[in-house]
Amino acid sequence: MKKKWILFFLNSIFLCFIYAQPEEQIDILKQTTSKIDSLKAIYNHPDSSALSKINALGFLFNQYLYNDQDSAKHYLARLKEIADEHSLKKGQARHDYFKGILFDLSGQLDSSFMYYNQAYAGYKEINDTLQITRTLVNLANIDYQQGKYQQAIDTLQRSINMCLKAFGEEHAELGTMYGLIGNIYSEQAYNQLALQNLLTSLAYHVKSGDQIRKADVLTMLGNVELNLGNYENIIPYNVEAISIYKEYNDVYYQAESNGDIGNAYIELQQYEKAGPYLTEGLALAKQMDAKSLEGKIYAYQSKIATARNEDDLALQLLNKGLAIHREIGNPSEVARSLQRIGYNYLQNNQSQLALPYFNQIIKMADTIDIIDELHDALYNRSTVYENLNQLPLALDDLKKYHILHDTFLNKVSIQKIEELRIMHDTENKEREIVLQDNQISLLEKEVTVSQLQRTLLGGGLGLSFVIFGLVYYGIRQQLKRKRLEHQHAIKEKEIVEKEKELETQKRESAEQQLEFKKKELTAKVLQLAKKNEFLHELETEIVELQSSVDVSVGKASSRISRMIQRDAVDDEEWEQFAEEFSSVHQEFLDRLREQFGTFSKGEMRLIYLLRMNMTSKEIANILRISGEGIRKARYRLRKKMKLDSSEDLQGIILGL
Repeated sequence: MKKKWILFFLNSIFLCFIYAQPEEQIDILKQTTSKIDSLKAIYNHPDSSALSKINALGFLFNQYLYNDQDSAKHYLARLKEIADEHSLKKGQARHDYFKGILFDLSGQLDSSFMYYNQAYAGYKEINDTLQITRTLVNLANIDYQQGKYQQAIDTLQRSINMCLKAFGEEHAELGTMYGLIGNIYSEQAYNQLALQNLLTSLAYHVKSGDQIRKADVLTMLGNVELNLGNYENIIPYNVEAISIYKEYNDVYYQAESNGDIGNAYIELQQYEKAGPYLTEGLALAKQMDAKSLEGKIYAYQSKIATARNEDDLALQLLNKGLAIHREIGNPSEVARSLQRIGYNYLQNNQSQLALPYFNQIIKMADTIDIIDELHDALYNRSTVYENLNQLPLALDDLKKYHILHDTFLNKVSIQKIEELRIMHDTENKEREIVLQDNQISLLEKEVTVSQLQRTLLGGGLGLSFVIFGLVYYGIRQQLKRKRLEHQHAIKEKEIVEKEKELETQKRESAEQQLEFKKKELTAKVLQLAKKNEFLHELETEIVELQSSVDVSVGKASSRISRMIQRDAVDDEEWEQFAEEFSSVHQEFLDRLREQFGTFSKGEMRLIYLLRMNMTSKEIANILRISGEGIRKARYRLRKKMKLDSSEDLQGIILGL
């Protein structure tokens, strides 16, 4: 359900497009937003302006996004051509925003993040506040999908504050923002906070009459019920959502809601009811090429097969899902699929077949955060070792499991405490605001009553005394009010100072973490250089040995050479290195692409090492090429970056 909030903004964009049209076309679009032929007529009309065509193409893109992505991509490409041809910054920013959505839906988060940032910069340049807030929400959604929950919430709060300042408390977009915050809290199992924010979001969408957004919040509420184990409550939420999605031809989320209903019926052990929902969800997922969702539904169907003792079918379905999640690069779902397959073999007393699957999960846990799956895999593997009579290994895994289990329980307790703290802080802030408002209101009433009393009592003393009394008490009440306002200002200042202090601590912590990562990355590279230098020297020794010994020793030395080659850095290790490098040098990579465009994998590897101030000898050892090869690589990179011979390649890279 993580991508669902993107759809919220697309529907809002529709309204913005309408009001951006010339007068003679506003009425047409108001009356025919659901009629594709009318949009195509505006796009193809010879008298339509470039902006009108761009807006019509935006409508068409959105119309097809969730039911025919090939057509959506076609219209988006035409939108970019027109925007570039006429140098329309608004159209270019809109293209980048839509492109970010396409990559987001396909799970290509790095590309999505890049396009959203380009859109954000474009909208800032033309001072489009509404689209800035929307882009911030989608950037927060990327952080959310990558598990950066607090960063996502901070971005959303920034968007909320911007929206409140520009448009007021009644603005419908606030419902979207509260909804995503609720979804993030749901992911963290902060269920009460999730419910509060989702119900606030639902109220906004019901009031605005936005059915699609209402449907999306309903499915989010279903997710909270899933966290709470209230499976029967999931079904009515999603049934109502499906009726809305069908009305708006939203195929992707029909598929997702069908999957959620099917899974709820499985948890309730009502397998006959679950089957049709999963079948329909799978067909719709395939129609939309929604690979991740397709893999999840295969896992749901495998539960039914297992319940019916159809073990071969269950394994077949699980392996289909595993292949899909590996294809699209979703490590958490890969781990879940491996767990299910291994457990299936374990339940059928096939411990030897189960073992490799649990081994893979435990190995994956070294590089990604899959604590839940690691927790279960350790326990299951200990059972496997016990069945195979490898008792020391079983005991070792069981000890690790209990340590992790205690950690897991502590994590759950900390989550509950943290949720209570957040709720307490929120309630205190709200209570302070209400108390201050009440004090000001009471003071205003006291001023009114005092003025009336003094007027009546002073009536017999003459008009001058009445005026004097009113002035006196007015000044007195004004002084009281000023004192209260002063106290309020002091409290506000204290809150601001505390928030600044917290932000400073967060920033210092982040800087320390970044510096540690940089040092760790440099240490890894230097260690790799030393290793490869040693391997190179060893290879040289082997070559000399081959020329001076008999054939049998020569064959053995050849095998050793091949083993050394296999120990060199492979593509998978470079991919892991590139991810670690990006986490600490993202701003450098952004400036590099902005100034010099894109580079091949080989060129990027050289750039990484130059950025880390490696010497030519160290680079040659790491890349396992000669000094002459390094010189050629530097020459090609300099040519790619269009640098003069007088310019220092490494100096430019270090200075970015």
